[in-house]
Amino acid sequence: MSSSETQQVGVVVERRKLNNPWQQWSWRAVALAPAIEQAQPWQVLNRSEGWVRYFAGILPILLHRTETASYRDNLGGAEPQVYVVLRADKTNDEFPCRLYLATVAPDGLKIAVAQKDDLVIAGIGVAFVRAVLDTTPGAALADQPGYRDAIGRVGGSNNVQLYVDVAAVMDIAGRHLPADATAAFNANTKPYLAPLRALAVAGAAGDPNRVRLIVTVK
Repeated sequence: MSSSETQQVGVVVERRKLNNPWQQWSWRAVALAPAIEQAQPWQVLNRSEGWVRYFAGILPILLHRTETASYRDNLGGAEPQVYVVLRADKTNDEFPCRLYLATVAPDGLKIAVAQKDDLVIAGIGVAFVRAVLDTTPGAALADQPGYRDAIGRVGGSNNVQLYVDVAAVMDIAGRHLPADATAAFNANTKPYLAPLRALAVAGAAGDPNRVRLIVTVK
């Protein structure tokens, strides 16, 4: 007898319009559907003013014989839940999230919490929390001179910020672009970006909301 079984489920994801200056849409799983293999991901199921629901795709729910207590606590409750995790997908502008995990075991999400002095870190997965705790002085982004200079100019007191190290982005692009695109990048883009050091944006909520952008040069 197998120690585990898998149940395939379809996931319905809703995109909803937000009244928020920093985020245009919310994306969340709202329902399950039959796992129809012929259905294409991100098919529109229904829509109304301000929201659209998609058949986002299929996820497996893995059931282990050793986790029956967790299943019982969830499925035997007044409101049984299936927990669906979405992850950001920066490669897709139209659908900026992807299906990652579905489980009926609440402890399957493996949320880790740790404390060090007056710092408390919570995140999904032990590896993330350990990486934060093991960060040494000088290794964090906040310790980098370019970041401190750019954010200091744009306004260190803010609700949201964006920092782009232009030189680092150019280096990554140069190493990972396909060969046929490298020549065009070097000729048409790199000369205009080369004098730039960083781009920084900071926003502060208020009445009115304020956003400030600066570009630093070498």
